[in-house]
Amino acid sequence: MKTNKQNFNLTRLLTNSLIGRILNFFYKNTHSKLPAIVGDYCFVSNFEKIGSKKDFVLGIYKNSKGQKAFAKMWTANYKDFSYYSLKNEIQVTKILNSVIRKTRKILPEGLKRMNMPKLISSQEKRNYLIMLTEYIQGQEAMVLTNEKKIDVYFKTMEFVQFLGTKLTSKQKSFISKRTPFNFALLYPMLVAKAVISHPRASLYILMGIPTFLRCLPALFKEKKLVLNHRDLHFKNILITKNSDFVIDLQLCVLTHPIHDFTTTLRYRWKEDDFYLKLLKEIIRRHQGSEYFESLFKGLSINSATHGLTDKSFPKRKIDFHIDYLKYAINFKL
Repeated sequence: MKTNKQNFNLTRLLTNSLIGRILNFFYKNTHSKLPAIVGDYCFVSNFEKIGSKKDFVLGIYKNSKGQKAFAKMWTANYKDFSYYSLKNEIQVTKILNSVIRKTRKILPEGLKRMNMPKLISSQEKRNYLIMLTEYIQGQEAMVLTNEKKIDVYFKTMEFVQFLGTKLTSKQKSFISKRTPFNFALLYPMLVAKAVISHPRASLYILMGIPTFLRCLPALFKEKKLVLNHRDLHFKNILITKNSDFVIDLQLCVLTHPIHDFTTTLRYRWKEDDFYLKLLKEIIRRHQGSEYFESLFKGLSINSATHGLTDKSFPKRKIDFHIDYLKYAINFKL
């Protein structure tokens, strides 16, 4: 598959995703079976994802040598957000696989265990896009103690950011960016969608607007963009005997250094006491930063509001998103 600079461009993504979603609503796609053969690999079985978000068909493949591959497939009549995010994952995985091969020997000592699955192949037809990656037999990092979770979380984030520092100018040009301008542009849309999706949260969503606006100058002063996973939770970190693998790179872009933190906190907020330990460590690491308070408030409000645009979460999860939004509005070091 050719590398494409435009796959995850924000304006193009929003426009095409909206059009695709509307068209797919009226023209349902009945095709949801994984292809029998992709390259040298044959279909073995479907893989059931746990959770409410099931945007992709997952499966297991095997080649003549007995080597397994993990498949992720988008299928619909018209290209929507899921199509573009999978396209992005294929592109980013291909680039980062190359970077890992070149930098494996110079990885910092604390990151030697870190890795990510290799891209095997991808295939695109009229109404589906499929990616095959190396099959990793491991445990989700959810099984770790909170102390070990903190350690593996920061190492995973640092690993992704380290790879970002080793990208060539050409490679960077193929990875999408989310700049402060993008956050400012998208925020009004998030507010409108969140209010429509969860009217009971409207008071806090609207209360977040002036605070977010006050944080914009700090966001625009932070020029540094680093590689962020943007979906970093413990189901996306697999622990094996020799390596820890980060998976699901579909939302990976170059963006603000603390964006991963605010996204993870939204996922984990009040689920258990891990979020408090993570929050404490984030503050400890950044409390000397001149603009940290404003950056954290602004990006947390943005992230919590984004979470409230989704109708598929259960009431309990929405309550946690609202609570995170309240916390962000009132946050002080």
